Amino acid sequence: MIAAIQALPNGVAALRPLHSSDIPAALYLGWQEGWNQTETDWARFLSLPPRRALAISVNGALVATATTALFGPVGWVGMVVVAPNFRGQGLGRAIVWSAVQALWEAGARTVKLDATPLGQPLYARLGFTATFKLHRYRGVATPQPFEGVTPISAEPELFARACALDRLAYGVDRSALLRALAADFPSLAAYCEAPGAGCGYVLGRHGRRFCLIGPLVATTPRVARNLLAWAFSSLSGQAVAFDCPEPNAEANGLALELGLEPTRSFTRMYLGQEPYSEDTGLIYATSGAEKG
Repeated sequence: MIAAIQALPNGVAALRPLHSSDIPAALYLGWQEGWNQTETDWARFLSLPPRRALAISVNGALVATATTALFGPVGWVGMVVVAPNFRGQGLGRAIVWSAVQALWEAGARTVKLDATPLGQPLYARLGFTATFKLHRYRGVATPQPFEGVTPISAEPELFARACALDRLAYGVDRSALLRALAADFPSLAAYCEAPGAGCGYVLGRHGRRFCLIGPLVATTPRVARNLLAWAFSSLSGQAVAFDCPEPNAEANGLALELGLEPTRSFTRMYLGQEPYSEDTGLIYATSGAEKG
């Protein structure tokens, strides 16, 4: 894993594992791009299997990062950033491809990511195929009426139901991620179920600039509406955001109904084997661009 990539005008770039001691520098790289992640997020990235976050340093200074996560046969690449003054020198390609190779070695058969418009051309050159777009909506949470929502902390057995529903939506076991999110933000973890109305769950995470609501998986728009209303009521007065798959028209409609505005878009891409496809009809908010 540790290797010299190439000689650069600014020094020699070394590819290496990213360690917990790198978190402050990694945060700074992301904050330069306006990213929302916190130290807690980075600690979670480092704890998720296969525990192979990557870094590139030049003369000892961190200049690029990428994280990996593995959900059964599906790998995920996230947090890809290169310091502005080191772009155009092949570092992005090197660290992304190293992350892909780490996921193949860990057993992934498909590798996915959510690409920004800036990164999408690089991923396309590496062989990634676009599948669908996601839209980020942002605004300020206001109290909303809801019914049938139970905080998971009140009934821990509901977490198992949430994991089962998540497997139905994503086709893989993401329980380690869901457990970490629920532990980090227990007051934004809930389940909704009503006879004849379907079921669903919602989680979220704190952020430097806003609270990200998601994942939110629901079998009906009515359940999704109740979960979002509960989340908005819980976060009343706070800046919030969530990422909706474009194919889920009901999800995008709910975002607008609740007064949020679209601010940016991502493109979900994959490399390798399918069909490890999500059921976007069940996904009203994703876990964020860095985890899917």
